[in-house]
Amino acid sequence: MLRSLTVVVALGVLLIALGAGCPKQTPKASPPPPETAPPTVQEPTPPEPPAAVPAKVEGAIEGEDLKVIEKTAGEAQSQDMTAWVGSWSGGTALWWHDGELGARLLVGFDAPQDGRYRVVLVPTLSYDYATVRFTLDDQPAGEELDLYAAEVQVGDEVDLGEFDLTKGEHRLGVEAVGINEKADPKTYGFGLDYLKLEPVPAAAP
Repeated sequence: MLRSLTVVVALGVLLIALGAGCPKQTPKASPPPPETAPPTVQEPTPPEPPAAVPAKVEGAIEGEDLKVIEKTAGEAQSQDMTAWVGSWSGGTALWWHDGELGARLLVGFDAPQDGRYRVVLVPTLSYDYATVRFTLDDQPAGEELDLYAAEVQVGDEVDLGEFDLTKGEHRLGVEAVGINEKADPKTYGFGLDYLKLEPVPAAAP
């Protein structure tokens, strides 16, 4: 009995000694939370600046300001041209659309005083515009003009000729006499940027 007790005590001492010699297990530290970047503030996108409106040509009678006296087909109205590449006077033009072969547009303008004038105009060209013929006070003016172009653009100055005009209202006629075979769709359209009256100096005696 004494021997068994001695063995038990010895085993207990041995276990205590073994426990003292073992390194203590320390709990692993939790990893630090990942660093989060501060929230970024989304810069507002600045609005695109409005397209600059071209200045009006000095002395021009703006197409969109002409008095529509008569139209046998389609509609005639002012058109904003700033969306297209080019420089229309004042950024607008007269637009006659949805016409037909033989359709006629008649618009009025004023001569500032009696005199002889060289009458010029600047048309708009487009992929659906007609070939037109002009008259001034029912008299032929200039030559037939094909207004077709693959892209919408402002045309070159067109000389309608010299005319003796009295002060007051006069009439410019536009007739759709044909259309380019490349035009698509074939709407027989017409556009007028401006009309201009250039006084012709009197001939020397």
